[in-house]
Amino acid sequence: MLNSEQYDVAQFSIAKCTKKNEESYEIPYIEEIVRKTADFLDYEGNVEGIVRYVESKVNCRMDLGTSVVSEEAEHDKDWVKRIESSEKIYATAYENYLRGKGMPPGVVNSISRVNDSILSLLSDPKKKDKSFQRRGLVIGDVQSGKTSNYLSLITKAADAGYKFIIVIAGIHNNLRSQTQQRIDEGFIGRISAKDSKKTPIGVGAEFDGQFPHPVSFTTVEQDFNKTLATSIATEIGGFNKPVILVIKKNVTTLKNLYEWLVNFNMNGLKANGVINNVPLLMIDDEADNASINTNIPDLDPTKTNNYLRTILKSFNQACYVGYTATPFANIFIDPDSYGECAEDLFPKDFIYNLDAPTNYFGARKIFLEPDYRYVHVILDPQEIGKYIPLKHKKTFVLKDLPGSLKEAIASFLISKCIRNIRHDAYEHCSMLINVSTFVNV
Repeated sequence: MLNSEQYDVAQFSIAKCTKKNEESYEIPYIEEIVRKTADFLDYEGNVEGIVRYVESKVNCRMDLGTSVVSEEAEHDKDWVKRIESSEKIYATAYENYLRGKGMPPGVVNSISRVNDSILSLLSDPKKKDKSFQRRGLVIGDVQSGKTSNYLSLITKAADAGYKFIIVIAGIHNNLRSQTQQRIDEGFIGRISAKDSKKTPIGVGAEFDGQFPHPVSFTTVEQDFNKTLATSIATEIGGFNKPVILVIKKNVTTLKNLYEWLVNFNMNGLKANGVINNVPLLMIDDEADNASINTNIPDLDPTKTNNYLRTILKSFNQACYVGYTATPFANIFIDPDSYGECAEDLFPKDFIYNLDAPTNYFGARKIFLEPDYRYVHVILDPQEIGKYIPLKHKKTFVLKDLPGSLKEAIASFLISKCIRNIRHDAYEHCSMLINVSTFVNV
């Protein structure tokens, strides 16, 4: 582990290396950069550990993943090649933003190529005489960068001509707000908060007021509701920039959105029961959660599913892409399911499996890779049973925490303090503890 002084040398060296925008960097080149940076910062200690750290960051890469594509429907995946470089405004800005944040160029380039592939599995939005309803699913490891990936897809879809983008960001306010903030930074380019004076951030900060900000009806504080809907004076097809909504996945929000689409988007846009000339891309984050058509009463997933399908079928050109790390529920949707709201959300057209970056630290690294596969945490069944029985009710009250869990929490807090000292105070950092199958416990 680097100390604070070494960490500063490493961060400056990473920034210097990545200015070359190479896929990978030779060790001698990295060592030269680190030594020059150490001299500049008056660091006189050993640089071997710093070189290894910098190399692990700048040479991080991500493979393109794999896909399964249906052959039943005719599809021209080469349509994306017709997008001119001059049209790639949002995608280019986003990729520059990621590089500026210190993401290794190899990973940025891989994200771009991956989402070119996913975009090719959607349909060409500029073919106004062609209607389409595409359904797909993207699978990625837990906390491996799915949000960065679908942000890339959003930017590329906007460049390609998708005019209306709906991001369904989980069932909780805080998750929706966090996703809105990420989209503000990576796509919209300014703060969406009510009293923010539209301050440029992220992709918009480098354009000196010239960035073509997409239209966002939702903000960090505000989801889509009836009050917001009645305040929108322009039909959805009347904007000359992409329109994006970041909404919660619940019945009330989806109902408000559907009623606004039906009641305020009629003039010249709605024919034969659908909205024309407004290509829709719907991104369903955590697609296995509350989207599947079941009769479980929590949040009424059946009604949620119906509204998702109804909104999609309200457009003559619509694509649905679900993102999840746990796709089991999605693949068991009946592919032949048709209700009054038309076809279900089964990924009938494609499934794309993302590869994690090489610096991703997950279960595969711990249990399968040679350096880690002999490391096992021995659980003490007596300790576990002492605090929470294997079989318990949802009314069970946990009275104390195991000593090992207290130690783990303390380790997390210490690690967070170290990150704060290293100027990572505002980077994402969280700890998830699962103790029971019951939410209330």
